[in-house]
Amino acid sequence: MENEVSQTDAGKIAEICGIHAGDGYLRLGRQTEMDISGSLEEREYYTNYIIPLFESVFLIKIMGRTFPSRKTYGFVIRNKDVVTFFIELGFPNGKKTDIVSIPKSILESRDPNLYKKFLRGLFDTDGTITFLRRKGKYCLFKRMHNVYPRITISTISKRLAEESAFLLEKLSIRHSLQTQKSKKPNEHDNYRIWLYGAAVESWMKIIGSKNPVQLSKYLVWKKIGYCPAGSTYADRLNILGVASCSNG
Repeated sequence: MENEVSQTDAGKIAEICGIHAGDGYLRLGRQTEMDISGSLEEREYYTNYIIPLFESVFLIKIMGRTFPSRKTYGFVIRNKDVVTFFIELGFPNGKKTDIVSIPKSILESRDPNLYKKFLRGLFDTDGTITFLRRKGKYCLFKRMHNVYPRITISTISKRLAEESAFLLEKLSIRHSLQTQKSKKPNEHDNYRIWLYGAAVESWMKIIGSKNPVQLSKYLVWKKIGYCPAGSTYADRLNILGVASCSNG
């Protein structure tokens, strides 16, 4: 496994690390598994992009599946070499939500391509793009339609949030990092990275997205000037006049 992975594009591994940081869970012990899943609407993203990406790196066959109890779609890998690989990169064995961080091999690489790929994987699994109505002295169209783009990445891992903000700074993408304090003693604080307006355009130009659910929102906005609130992926495909937004 080590020799096979070492010959693989480091950018693919960086993106997989971002995907795992966002949607993954792994454990090594009595049960050995890596579990990655997202919303049912993201089935196309998993089938057409994430699964082929993992297969190309680790040279294993992966079968996507629905998890009815949690209403998600994804896959489970029970290959000990794969799970060990991620643990050796620094990912926690077991619960990771509040302690996950960016592997040092990416964070300290000084390689902008690795920064971009990790952030893309993280955004595509743990981020969202939304569009807001403008307030104040804007024209009626902008006050009535969701025209102003915003990217949000939310996590309860302070370290992941701060390190992701560091990568954005290195890529010269404007952003803000805010802490939402928990109002309950048994809940973690929430850390949110925000990008607005022109910064969203910078993100899409420099980092981009491979998740059709998120990408379709951006493409609809570019086509008609706004993204209808509450629209589904299917709704947006109809607006775009295409059968799919997969571009992997």
